[in-house]
Amino acid sequence: MALWTIKKLLEKLEKQYGIRGLPLKLFENYLANRTHFVSIEDIQSQKASATCGVPQGSNLELLFFLLCVNDITHVSNLEQLYLQMMQLFLFQQNQSLILQKRLTRN
Repeated sequence: MALWTIKKLLEKLEKQYGIRGLPLKLFENYLANRTHFVSIEDIQSQKASATCGVPQGSNLELLFFLLCVNDITHVSNLEQLYLQMMQLFLFQQNQSLILQKRLTRN
């Protein structure tokens, strides 16, 4: 599970669900070259590439999220699952600190 890269999600679509050819290319084009930023009142952060996670606020958000977590019950090593969840939590904390620093610089 860890941090879902676009490549990993596309591989899962192809290998586990048999999505190939044009449908897979459509998903790839939809996910590729995404950016994100944060806006608080009239202050905006710089845009950054979104190379992992699922697109937020789209019609396909729930679909991509479910594809990422649907096999969580097959995890045989609970310690590994805990470590992956901690990695995700720490990644989010780090991103929040970076954003805070950037916003307070202005």
